[in-house]
Amino acid sequence: ATLFYLAFIQFDMIQLRSELVNIYSIDSFRRIALESALPMAIKYYSLTSSTNLKNQHAKSKEEENYDDFDDYLEMIIEFGYITLFASALPLGALFSICANYFEVRNDLFKLLYVYPRPIPSPESGLGVWRAILTSIVALGLLTNTALFAFTSEQLRSWVPSLFRKVDPTLDALFITNADDEFIAREGSGRYIVLLAFGLEHVIGIFALLLYIIIPRTSSLVLNDIKRRESDKLRAARALKKSKLSNLVQNEQSQKKTK
Repeated sequence: ATLFYLAFIQFDMIQLRSELVNIYSIDSFRRIALESALPMAIKYYSLTSSTNLKNQHAKSKEEENYDDFDDYLEMIIEFGYITLFASALPLGALFSICANYFEVRNDLFKLLYVYPRPIPSPESGLGVWRAILTSIVALGLLTNTALFAFTSEQLRSWVPSLFRKVDPTLDALFITNADDEFIAREGSGRYIVLLAFGLEHVIGIFALLLYIIIPRTSSLVLNDIKRRESDKLRAARALKKSKLSNLVQNEQSQKKTK
């Protein structure tokens, strides 16, 4: 909510960028502290404070099982930061790579020393997370277009004729950010909105075409699936042929005995 307030209420790109950098840096340490360090300390204290082996065994049985929901949720939120505010912080993807490096090590430590080893279960896909990711991508198209047109100075650098310098006496009521040096000219607001949503539609159509053109399953995977199905069919035919030959041999041997 804070990020949307800074982006579309305050229209403060500098503060928005600073907030994103703080989130990336502080959130990484928060994950390590709350997911690994604190549970490990509680576990160590509970084991050392027990004087009876039966109590230790009972506590180990009651130990909290690993739940991957929080880890999925963290990745979804981080993906939202990258996608929804990409134009505010283009280096967000690089920050995410660095943060995920420590996150992977943190999860490894957590699975080895904090929680019992989870029982693997087969899944056919991402489930509901896929729909959430798709919704974030669609919303990111709108937010980045709005940041480009209304919050940042990118559109002004492209089309400077639609803007003019701020007059502190005349434009005091229309300025939302004290650091703004330019404001839209009278009558140019409609063109700014037209450019913003026209760009949004062009990018949306291009993304839709890419979604249709790019197959969901690569040709290598499809070829491997076809090869396995062909091997299964060949094996079934060979088995059927061997059964028929054994049946014929049994009939021939029975005739010879008669």
